[in-house]
Amino acid sequence: MAPKKKEAEDPAVQELFDRLEPFFDGILVSMKSFSLTDRAMYQQVFTEFLTLSGSNFYEAFINKFRDRLKDGFQTSMKKIRDVPIDENFPKIIKEDLDRWEYAKSAILVLFKPLDYAMANGASLTIDIIVKDKWNTDYLHTLNDTFELTTTLTRVFSDSRRSGNKMSVLPVKNILMLYKRENIVTRGQVPLIKMFEDAFCKTSSEDYKVFATEFFKEGVHGFLPQAKQFMEDEEFRIENAMDDEIGEKMNKHLQNDFLKVSLQMVYEKYDEILEQDKEIEFQAITRLFGPINKLDKFAEKTKNSFMKVCQNKMENAVKQSPEFIRNYPAVVSLLFELLDRLEKMQQSYFLSNPIFKSRLDTAFKDALITNKIVDLSDKKDEVFPRILANYSHMLLKKGSKIEPDQEKVKENIVKLGKVLQFVGNRDVFEMVYQKNFQDRLVLGLMESSDLEMYMINELSNICDRQVSHKLHTTFQEYNQSSDILEKFKGYCTKGNVQLPKFDFNVVVFSNSSSQNQNVASYNMPSQLKEVFDKFSEFYKTTQNKKLTLNHTSSTGIIQFSWLRRPIQITCRFYQLGLLMLFNDNKEITYAELGTKTALNTDDLAICMSGMVSKGLLSNSTGKEFKPESVFKFNMAFKPKMTKLSVMQADKEYVEKEQQKKNDAESEQLEETRNYVIQAKQVRIMKQRRTMKYVDLINETIEHLRSRFNITSRMARKNIEYLINKEYFKRSDSDREVLEYLA
Repeated sequence: MAPKKKEAEDPAVQELFDRLEPFFDGILVSMKSFSLTDRAMYQQVFTEFLTLSGSNFYEAFINKFRDRLKDGFQTSMKKIRDVPIDENFPKIIKEDLDRWEYAKSAILVLFKPLDYAMANGASLTIDIIVKDKWNTDYLHTLNDTFELTTTLTRVFSDSRRSGNKMSVLPVKNILMLYKRENIVTRGQVPLIKMFEDAFCKTSSEDYKVFATEFFKEGVHGFLPQAKQFMEDEEFRIENAMDDEIGEKMNKHLQNDFLKVSLQMVYEKYDEILEQDKEIEFQAITRLFGPINKLDKFAEKTKNSFMKVCQNKMENAVKQSPEFIRNYPAVVSLLFELLDRLEKMQQSYFLSNPIFKSRLDTAFKDALITNKIVDLSDKKDEVFPRILANYSHMLLKKGSKIEPDQEKVKENIVKLGKVLQFVGNRDVFEMVYQKNFQDRLVLGLMESSDLEMYMINELSNICDRQVSHKLHTTFQEYNQSSDILEKFKGYCTKGNVQLPKFDFNVVVFSNSSSQNQNVASYNMPSQLKEVFDKFSEFYKTTQNKKLTLNHTSSTGIIQFSWLRRPIQITCRFYQLGLLMLFNDNKEITYAELGTKTALNTDDLAICMSGMVSKGLLSNSTGKEFKPESVFKFNMAFKPKMTKLSVMQADKEYVEKEQQKKNDAESEQLEETRNYVIQAKQVRIMKQRRTMKYVDLINETIEHLRSRFNITSRMARKNIEYLINKEYFKRSDSDREVLEYLA
């Protein structure tokens, strides 16, 4: 038979608990820290009493132990029973739970050895009492006393109205404890499920009420309040709520607060766009982004921004019909629109990808259709040319656009960003390459660091071959001085007598004008002798043939027959024309043409610059006729000792520009055809066989970012490659192409 239980008043047990009372009082009441010294002392007490106790000591101890815990629970409940149900309530309950959690762990640490020594298969152990009875005697009592499912829900609801989101943070710890211990009601319903139902029901009601209250102040009052409410609520759900309950509350937040507000806000969106308040756009993004309802807002924003861009460009053209020729003004406007775009994307719409994509599209479309491009016959080339010419003005020596180098770098970065929205990027590349070479050859480069900064920026935007060409051009420019020194050494070694005038040579392997037709020109013998000898040297040392780029070559002539010496910068053709006056005091227009072999347009442009500056006199005024007689103007008295005669009269400048544009268009078409053909060959080499229409579509897809390629252009080059036997039509299907190795 099992030994008879001792009653609780057993003197040995009572004496033990008298000695343990400081421990229970410290642990259960004041959460006194439990040190290793304390543990050793109480373990010694256990050892003494285990030695003196009877065989039924453990059962008597268990009964007393359980009663002592129960007294502790009751004492605890009495202390917190009158706690007010306010914003501090969750904190007080959490602190009490923490106290009991600490007490539980401390009790198990101290009494575990006793369990091991005396339990000996007993059905009721200290471990069972502490873990299981804990739930019954404390967690249940705590819930019953305060009706936690109702109380915590109410406190949570009150925090929404007070805005004190920090007060409910302890709720998460309380819920997690009840969930971990799997506490059930008397009806065996998990208490955590009751918490879930209560929180979701109250939250749903609150969300509807707040949405209605906020809208009483109109959409402009609703948006900032709703944004703040949502951010606070997301904070509460994430930091003060069990994950599973929080997920369900989020759904209620979307359905009962956000979706009911969506249509009301959208109906007022035109008004919101007009007022242009950053906080309202941020609110819309934060409110309706999580429920994937931004598409309609983004579409309206796109149309609105596109209209803003077009209106600004239209107003600029109205104020100045010549606006398109004022490159700094046009680019300044583009930078203004870019700043607006980035502000909207980053600040207004918080870098939301939907708004970013639509606004990018709006900016691209606005650059295609506007009053600025309407001023030109070649609408799709306007902005690429303007950006290229602006960069030339920005980087050349003596630029007045932006003297500060850091500001220049900022403008280069902005220019690169705008360029990404502009079509026909190859037009920019072509014009920039020519301007770049002109800056190098004509000594117009302000800073090699800025030039490299620009090239590096373009390497991230343009085709890889473009940046490679620019790097190569810069490298060749830097090497040209060494080539010239070697040429002079070559002449010395060969006893070649060089002219007395100074000259400089720059050799480019990919000149911007290499594909243009070089005009016929009879160079003066002194100049021709130098060029022929240098060409011979270069052919000998590099095994390459040189072509003189007349349009990029210039010269400086010093006149000493005036009262003071002056230096005149002139075109390469003008050098030869002026040198003719060494042997002729006067010469007719017809004779000038015969001796130089220049065509009528080039001759008129060159003479116009010298006549308009007053260096030469013309017997027929500004009109050029075969019988017009030219001679030096002996009354010429320039105000400065250095001047240029390169600039012709307006009518000739326009003709010259038209000629350049025609040549560039021809070069551009040729280059594009080459690019298209190269891409099509690469595609077919990889695929081997492909449908005709698929090759057209893939060609367009690959090249559309570089220039506005059409299906007609793609088709034309396919036919060219078929004729050149790169491809052939399949014998079995005429709509299928086959690659010929």
